[in-house]
Amino acid sequence: MNKLSKEELSSYINTFAITFFIVTVIVGIIMGITWVMIPNSIKNPKIAKTTDELDYYLIDFLIEKNQYLLSKYPKNYGYNIRLGTLYAIKKDYINSERELLIAVEKSPYMAYRARYKLATLYIKMNKLAEAQKLMDEITDKPDKKLIKNKGLIYKEIGNKLFEQEYYPQAASKYEKAIFYLKRCDKKELEDTKIKLSDCYEAIADVFVEKGMIEEGTYYLEKADALNDKPQINYKLALLYMDTDPNKSFELLEVVRKEAPEMLDYYMYYNLLMEISESAAELGDKAAKDLYAMKAKRFQDYVSSTILYKNDVIVNISDINVSYNKQNKELDVDVKFQLRNNSPFNIKNLTAQLVFKEKGHKIRTFNKQIFAYENIFPIGEQTSTIRLSTELDERNLNINEDSLNVDFYLFKKENHKLLVKEFQIKKPVELLKK
Repeated sequence: MNKLSKEELSSYINTFAITFFIVTVIVGIIMGITWVMIPNSIKNPKIAKTTDELDYYLIDFLIEKNQYLLSKYPKNYGYNIRLGTLYAIKKDYINSERELLIAVEKSPYMAYRARYKLATLYIKMNKLAEAQKLMDEITDKPDKKLIKNKGLIYKEIGNKLFEQEYYPQAASKYEKAIFYLKRCDKKELEDTKIKLSDCYEAIADVFVEKGMIEEGTYYLEKADALNDKPQINYKLALLYMDTDPNKSFELLEVVRKEAPEMLDYYMYYNLLMEISESAAELGDKAAKDLYAMKAKRFQDYVSSTILYKNDVIVNISDINVSYNKQNKELDVDVKFQLRNNSPFNIKNLTAQLVFKEKGHKIRTFNKQIFAYENIFPIGEQTSTIRLSTELDERNLNINEDSLNVDFYLFKKENHKLLVKEFQIKKPVELLKK
């Protein structure tokens, strides 16, 4: 490649500079004209009527532009699609539907973009039958985008039906969505499987409420196959308890390991004892002793680890908040009483206060109320207990006039129980700073 001479290089630079200048001037003029056309209420945020006013102005501007282009190129259905999309953003669904119907009419038989956009609009309008009809009309072909779009539409129809509690119909749409999504989108596929599982679980709940246990069990099994979670295992365990205690126990064992706070102590303990007694009747001493031992171990485990919702009654008698100017701290003092409402003596118990501002945790304070050597007997009520702590002023937002407080109790912190939620007002002295 030959090098440019100094004269050629100079000429090239001058030409580039002049061109750049002319383009800059033209763009500046266009922007100036556009700015003059924008109403003052939009240019000045202080006098704008709504935060959406500029958005709507720009949408109207784009609608005008596309209407003009459509008038010049009436066969180009892409402009109808754009207009339909713009009207939908404005929530002008009547004009959006009109433009998209025209786009569908103009588009070639195998094209699906206009139908997909119209189906999406129909879902927003809750015209679910029309949305499905559009998807059913599109012939399947080896096009990844088409397959994904069909799957997403069926999924969204399922979501709408689920919200309206039409569970069998929603399940049908999720199943159809999975048929398409499994070929092209793993993330959407997994999410749809979870939604289908929730749908099967809801169908099962309806059957169980009607006393149709066999049907309820069938749908819970289907839900479990898609999304193995403690809640489904727990429900299945309840249904199998009378007909198959051993299977019920296996399911409850999964729940005990993954979500022990979900277990009903009496139910689980009684099930273990029932299995133990059945083994004794069959002369199986080893199984009898095994399940009796499991029952005792679970009793000990619950006694030392798990706190159920109504095990301890909390009565807050006073909350005092003051500002310590010298230490630049907020002093918080909470007084309360506890009553042991559980079936056990409580051997260890800790109270915890979690202070939050706009969801952001700023301090956690723990105080052990009972240690192993200091038992909290069944049915007993404590004298007044105090939790006193300080919050560093530097961690507080002086523009927020209050703090949210979560009050927890626990035997072991990984199984803590939220017992109270309340707000505390910040002292005026702190807010004036």
